[in-house]
This record gives sequence, C-alpha cells and structure tokens, in this order.
Amino acid sequence: MPSNLVTSIAGVGPQAAERLSHLNIRTVTDLLLHMPRDYQDRTRRTNLCDVADEECVVQGTIVEVAEAYRNQRGMQVFFEDETGRGTLRLLHFGSYQRNQFRVGSWLYVYGKPAYGKTFIHPQYRVFHDDPGEPTSEFRPVYPATANITSARLGSWIAQSLHETAFFPKFKYDELTLEEAVRETHQPNPDTYPDSTQAAFRRVVFDEMLAFMLVQTRQRQHKDRETDPLPSVEGLEEQLLDKLGFALTSAQQRVAGEVLGDLSKSTTMRRLIQGDVGSGKTIIAALAAIRAAENNAQTAIMAPTELLAEQHFHVFSEWLTPLGIEVGLLTSRMPSRQRRSQQDAITNGRTQVVVGTHALFQEKTIFKRLSLSIIDEQHRFGVHQRMQMTGKGENAHQLVLTATPIPRTLALTMFGDLAVSTIDELPPGRTPIKTTIHADERREDVIGAVEQQLRNGQQVYWVCVAIDENEETNLSASTTTYEQLKERFTNIGVGHVNGRMKVDEKNKVMTAFRDGELRLLVATTVIEVGIDVANATVIVIENAERLGLAQLHQLRGRVGRGSEPSFCLLLYQSPLGGTSRERLEAMRRSTDGFELAEVDLK
Repeated sequence: MPSNLVTSIAGVGPQAAERLSHLNIRTVTDLLLHMPRDYQDRTRRTNLCDVADEECVVQGTIVEVAEAYRNQRGMQVFFEDETGRGTLRLLHFGSYQRNQFRVGSWLYVYGKPAYGKTFIHPQYRVFHDDPGEPTSEFRPVYPATANITSARLGSWIAQSLHETAFFPKFKYDELTLEEAVRETHQPNPDTYPDSTQAAFRRVVFDEMLAFMLVQTRQRQHKDRETDPLPSVEGLEEQLLDKLGFALTSAQQRVAGEVLGDLSKSTTMRRLIQGDVGSGKTIIAALAAIRAAENNAQTAIMAPTELLAEQHFHVFSEWLTPLGIEVGLLTSRMPSRQRRSQQDAITNGRTQVVVGTHALFQEKTIFKRLSLSIIDEQHRFGVHQRMQMTGKGENAHQLVLTATPIPRTLALTMFGDLAVSTIDELPPGRTPIKTTIHADERREDVIGAVEQQLRNGQQVYWVCVAIDENEETNLSASTTTYEQLKERFTNIGVGHVNGRMKVDEKNKVMTAFRDGELRLLVATTVIEVGIDVANATVIVIENAERLGLAQLHQLRGRVGRGSEPSFCLLLYQSPLGGTSRERLEAMRRSTDGFELAEVDLK
C-alpha cells in the first residue's frame, strides 16, 4: 500500500503539510475527504456581447494593457473576442501581474462583471498560445487556508483520486465510497446536482459512522476513578475578593460545574466554550487553585509561546499572592532555564506550569499532575491532548475554546466531554462596530486607518494569502505590507505570517504588543494572538473567503480596551448572495453563538 501521508503527494512539502494541518488534513485520506463548499459552473463559454449580470466564462485576446487608466487606480487589461470587448481590472497588483499580461496573449476569465463588461479581480488565466475552447466542468471550490488556494487543493486532490487503497470495501455498497469521493471532486455535468448530493450523503454517513465509533471508544475511558479535589483552604474565595470585578452569572454557573466535577472521585472531562472576552481564564484559575490546595499540580497548555507568556503573567498576578508558584516552560527557553524549570516541576515546587508543546516532552516529568488545561483546543490534535493528560495518573482535563459551537453540533462533536457554555459577556464592554466595503473602496479604508493611527491607536491588517499567486487574485500580505509601509513612513509597520520562523514571528508580535509597531500586516496566524488593548481597528481583506467563526475570532483581536473599536471587512466584487448574507451576519451580530448557527447552516 502506498504511503498515506499527505507529503507523499507531489508538491506537498513540510511547509505545505504544516499549513494543511490547520485544515485537519494530515493524510491522503483526509485530503480526499476535504469536501468542496461550492461548485462553479464552467460548462459553457459566453460571448462578450452576451455578458449579463451573472457569473460566466469569457475568453479573448489581450489588445491593450494600461496602468492608472483615465485617472482610475489600478491596472486595466482590455481583451476581445469575435463579438465584443471586455475589461479586466485589478485594483492592486504586483510585479507578477505587471509582467503576466502581454498584448496578443489569450485571457480566460471566470466571474461576474462588476458593471457592463468589466470584471474586477475575477479568476483568470493567461495563455500565450490559443487554449482552444474552455473545458466543460463544474469546478469545486474548497475551504482554503493561508497561501493554499482552492485551486491548489483541487490539484492535489486530482493527483490523489486514483489512490483507492485507503478506502474500505463494504459488501452492500450501492454507491461505493470511492465512487462517492470521485463524484464530489469531479461532478458529472450530465447528472449534476442529483448525483453530487447523493455522493455527499454517502461520504457524510461514513464520516459520522467513524466518528461515533471513536466516541464509543473514548466513553469507555471516561469515568475512571481518581482522587477528589475538595475545597480546603478557601483560596478561591480569596482570589475572587481581590479581583477588581465580579463574575457574571454565566461565569458563576460554569465555575460551579467545574469545581463540582473536581470534587468527585471520577475524572473530569469538560469543555468550556465562551466568546472572546467572556472570562474563561478566571474559571481555569479557580480550577488550578483547587488543585494546588490539594497539593496537586496543574499544566496549562497554550498553542503559541506568546499566548503561553500572556497566560503566565496573568496566572502569576492572580496566584502568586496566594502562595502558589507559577512556572513557564517553552521549547525556546535557554536550555539551562528550561532544565531548571523541569526540575521544579519534577520535585513539585512549581504547582502551576504554563507552556507549549514542551509540556508533554519525555523530559518533563510531573510529581503529581492532577489537572491539565488545554487552551484553544482546536489547535491541538487528539494525540497531543492525550499525551498531556497521560502525564498524570487519571488527571482531570479542562478544555477551553473561544470558537462558539452550536449546541446540536457540540453534543455530536464532544459527546465524550461535558460542555459548559459562558453565554454572557462582562458588563461595560463597548461593542465592536463592523462595516463591509468593496475592494474598490480600499482607499477609503486606508484613510480610516490613517485617522486611527493619528489618534495614537494600533491597527491589524489581515490578508488571506502570503504571496501573489497566479491561481487567484487574493490580496497578499507581502505586497500589502510593502504598500502600507511606503504609505505610512512615520510609524512602525510590521509583517507576520505562518511561513516565518517562530523566533522571528514572536519578535514582531512582541514589538506590536509593546507599541513599537503601530500597524501589523498579518495572515490569519493572529487568530489566536495576544491582548493589545491599544489595538482598535482590524481590516480583513477577502473576508468572503473566510468562515464566520474565523472572522469572529479575528475580530476579537480588537475591542480589548476602553476605546471604541472597528472591524472593516473588505471583499472582492462581485459578491454572491450567500457570501453577502454571511458578511451581513457579521455586520449585524457580535454574538459568536449566533454566528456559529449561521455558519452551520
């Protein structure tokens, strides 16, 4: 049997594999089961004279290329077929696009005209020889991630469709899993959409069956006996008395559920879900205090070093005055400092340790680990979470997520976990104002950013892609960074993306946190980030390409201080009906649970 690792596919190296892991794609099977979210009808070519207000395929010869045409910003590419003339307009472009378009080359365009026969940032390809008639197909559109486009995913999937050895054979298959997967990725134009819907149902059935079997196995290990952790010294009350705020009723309810679980003689496995800023951290602190009161240790695992450092400072501020020693352990620490911290964990001197993946290394040995707290659980695989829990004998597990999950889906996804929901935000928080802007108004958005920078605030500018790419016209963070750095010469502008080394990325993020940088251009790596109270604006380009949950997480990077905050969503025209409805939902609501329900639909 061939290798099932995704790196066995031509063109998928270690960096691409790392980015695919953010989509939970680690094997060829995972890739083949990554279902399209939509299909583009490319079954027929439209003559330019017949172009209407709908998505279409047009093709012609480039006759003229102009920049800043008639005082309009951007690049204009004029092309003709035998029936008329059309225009491709790029509002922002780089050297790749500038060199790509040549008079006499063939241009293939798919998209919806913004007006007349003008296409603004559509999907396109340039051919230097006559490509013939467009291929008749329903092209799948895949959920993508930073710098891995739908087109690239489709290419890798097409390579892998012949690998059927990974699919089990069933005795009574009317539609085999192999046939169903092939139909979802390569729909038959003659039987679409009925055959594709049947294929989706077949794949979803197998996924749910496998999921339920795994949950059944997990439930068998759920209710293991362990030492109860009762309230002993009243340290929890001391912390609450010293806080400068009162817990909301939702926090009080969830704290009662968690502390009640810890008092029992069976292991706790509980998920706390709460919106950004709902106050999950204080619940985790109360649980850690309960463990320390019983001479037991707590491990708090964060997905990034910056988030681990942030948690370390917060927990130290809260717990050190109570006589509880808090430690920090990351893989980037100097070796002598790391060994010293590991010794303190082994002899039990450190009662609460905050860290990253270094926590479940073999050299990290706990004296008595009774509670593991995992923040942003979706950033860790099941195997990693089990490794962490395995550091203690029948340790309790508390999982935190700021990604709201609809109740019906939570019951299905986390059937082995008790689910607690903090569905109330602390009083006095100023809602973030969200606005939606077509990319043609990019200059207006930059003007709004400039005003906030003049007022001394900090700004995030988020791009979906890192580099320019011939397969798509997504705004690239590298190009945007250069443009904004040239525009704002008197302030610090930084750039961070998932391809950078951890040390380099941390250095930029720390400079932004400390105010040395005022404008940070980034990919979605900042989704799980640090608290910067002075950051009041976030601009998200190509917002139509992201899910509501991810948009809501990104929006949560601002609104952490007392100043009014703003989220500006930029989209590429034309915007389809479903995409417009989703962005309108973001504009209307700041309730993560409401948005999760919309996303689920």
